[in-house]
Amino acid sequence: MQFSQVPPPDFSKRVHYNRPQLAGMLIDANEETNLWGRATGKSEGRLSVRTLTCVQQMPRSAGVNVAKTYLQILDRTLPPILKHWQDLGMHRDVDFWVRKFPDKKWGLELPYFTPETPEHAVFVRSNKNQVALMRLVSQDRPGSSNGLSIDWIVGDEARFLNKQRYDDELVPTNRGNERYFAGSYLHHSVCLCSDMPNSPEGYWLFEKEKGMDKEAVALVKGLNVELYRLNPKNTPLELLAPARARKIVRYRKELNQLRAKLSYYSEASTLENIDVLRESFFEKQKKQLPDYEYDRAILNNKPQNVKEGFYSLLGPQHKYNAIDYSVVDGLSEKDYGTGKLNNCKKDADLNRAMPLHAAPDFGGSINFLSVGQPDGNCFRFLKNVWVKNPQRVKDLAKAFNDYYRYFYKKELFFYFDHTHIKTESVADKNPKDEFVNDLETLGWTVHERYLGHTPSSYTRFNLWSFGFVGDDPRVMYPLFNEDNFSEGLTSMQNTRIKRGAKDPYAKDKGLEGDKEADQLLAPHGGDSADILYFGVHKELQYQGFTIPESFTL
Repeated sequence: MQFSQVPPPDFSKRVHYNRPQLAGMLIDANEETNLWGRATGKSEGRLSVRTLTCVQQMPRSAGVNVAKTYLQILDRTLPPILKHWQDLGMHRDVDFWVRKFPDKKWGLELPYFTPETPEHAVFVRSNKNQVALMRLVSQDRPGSSNGLSIDWIVGDEARFLNKQRYDDELVPTNRGNERYFAGSYLHHSVCLCSDMPNSPEGYWLFEKEKGMDKEAVALVKGLNVELYRLNPKNTPLELLAPARARKIVRYRKELNQLRAKLSYYSEASTLENIDVLRESFFEKQKKQLPDYEYDRAILNNKPQNVKEGFYSLLGPQHKYNAIDYSVVDGLSEKDYGTGKLNNCKKDADLNRAMPLHAAPDFGGSINFLSVGQPDGNCFRFLKNVWVKNPQRVKDLAKAFNDYYRYFYKKELFFYFDHTHIKTESVADKNPKDEFVNDLETLGWTVHERYLGHTPSSYTRFNLWSFGFVGDDPRVMYPLFNEDNFSEGLTSMQNTRIKRGAKDPYAKDKGLEGDKEADQLLAPHGGDSADILYFGVHKELQYQGFTIPESFTL
């Protein structure tokens, strides 16, 4: 059989790496954990290179790219990895194949453990004759790691992983195959990246620092320096003096023996990537983010716990993922990261036979909408929609309609209080009327529910407390779609109770008055969720709902 010739990759392209990326490549420990600031290049500059190293060291191996959700891999992690491979001169469908088998015309040897179908895999060329496999595994697709026998693991956004499930389901599969790859220091390796965790469920990553042998890391660095000194131009060994060549071979062997048992932990500020991002990026982030978020997301400082949080009982047990992967799998790879998944078709938690419920927070800098549905004794916060100045209320209505364009029932219960009928927001008239009129023009049936004066801080605080604890059947247990309600959750988790206020339950709304702050981090999202959660219980009151004695609706 005549096989096609492989076009050589174009490695003449110059590729920039920052210091944390270079350090990771230099040390290349068997276990590596990187907590780097936003836009530092975790997937593009580190995981992409680590994957290639595993693929080249272990031809025909099978590794895993793991994430909390499959959509995260397809939409956020995989695109920058593929981009960097192309920056390195690799060719799609020649050097790597996304969610399909390599064409038989190449005559390639497939991995030792090859899946029956390729839709959850990326095949990567190891050499002229062989390929390796990167499986796409997520925690929201039950059983996606069952029965696997893998050789290496990589993953981004690791702070979102459920640690218990990661340990119970994936870690045990990183086993076996010693007869094939016993000589590779990256066999059964793990490389996880994340930005700085901001909630307790991500703090397990901090424990990785305790497992790092700093002296061994220093020795690895020293051996690399010595190897460079012995062969600065990377001359083939057969062209070097025999004594020098033997020393290089011995040092390389010692280096890889160290790496095979080494755990490496690193933290890095986004400032490390200033050559790419430029100063303007940091100036913009400094203006938009509150100090504590800038410290965490950009400077990569460990966060201080939000003390006296208004939603302090909100925890991981209240969050979930619900993606209909029959929709996601039906799209081609080129559609990922293009916004084609930004609609309700993929939402497995949406009850298409029931109306939606929503409540706004209208304002001059941002207009925010929380959307949900009752589900038995629970209330699901399905989606948040928002627009920032200069976009207006009509743009919010359009964004809501665009997302739910495949929700053919087009029926909405809309809750609002006295603050939503003023004319101070980014709107040409009464914001509530404008929003409702725009939706009705777009074909929606809107049931308006006026709640009167804004419920007191005490009422809202206690209603949430009953809900989060979940021990009162008269209060619906709140559940939040972690993907679709992410900005609302961020707002809620960052909202503090204002110290020294006359009202002991009043929210600290200092960020709302800061024109330079990113208003998605201010309490707007939480305020919108408050009205929706309160309004739905008010609606149920008309259906015989019994009001808990501890608060008054």
